[in-house]
Amino acid sequence: MKRLIVIAAIVVLSVMGCSREEKTEKAEAKKAPPPKHAAVKEKTSYEIPEEDKTLIARINGAPIYKEDLGGERLGKLINMEILYIEGLRRGIDKSPKVKDLPEDRKKMKIIDTLKSDLMRTMPKPRDVTKEEAMKYYNENEAKYTNVIAKQIIVSDKTLAEEIRKKADAGGDLDNIAAEYAKAGKELTVNPKKVRKKEESIFAKLEVGAVSPVREKGEQFEILQISELRKKPFKQAYKAITRNITGKKNRAAAKKMLDRFVEENNISIEIIEEE
Repeated sequence: MKRLIVIAAIVVLSVMGCSREEKTEKAEAKKAPPPKHAAVKEKTSYEIPEEDKTLIARINGAPIYKEDLGGERLGKLINMEILYIEGLRRGIDKSPKVKDLPEDRKKMKIIDTLKSDLMRTMPKPRDVTKEEAMKYYNENEAKYTNVIAKQIIVSDKTLAEEIRKKADAGGDLDNIAAEYAKAGKELTVNPKKVRKKEESIFAKLEVGAVSPVREKGEQFEILQISELRKKPFKQAYKAITRNITGKKNRAAAKKMLDRFVEENNISIEIIEEE
């Protein structure tokens, strides 16, 4: 069963910003009917017939088929159509650098030209204040903290679970390994920097926290956090300003795309299949 959902805007582009337009342009845009352009390329003899394609969306009534996405996300394609329609409204297609281009290149040139114009208005990392950066740093400590752990790897799962229980009860992996060494079992404790995507294996990011037993090929790993090493603010500063700027840009881009949809009276329909 299919159902239609009409939405105002889809996923925003990550690298665009708000543009400033004159009030006269806005007034003219509201009077003009929205242009209707196919969201995908025209059918050629070697393409799948439209009746055999899967309809996934419409923009101003023009269909978008799953088979024509070409590996792109639907949201990105819709954003490009919004920019294309806005570019036409601004007359970019009539500019000297665009009007004489072959038709198969003209559309992307219009989109790229508009994106370049919008980029000039976007927030820049240099605009982030030190106070903003420090606030972000304090609120996102985990991003700038490296987790250092002690690691034991054994070939027996039962032994691994036994070690984990001892460590989870408050034991230290170095001491646990020493106990087993006295009993004649060789266990080696190694330092390991835990990757960011692995940090979720710990219930809490605190010294002494123990991971579940994890299978590593034919062996089994136990980790215990030994140190939380916070990156100094000065070292993290550039990354922080980029993150703050990226967040501002995404918010600005969403607002801009919503405005383009409204001002151009663009109809967007997403068709979901249940």
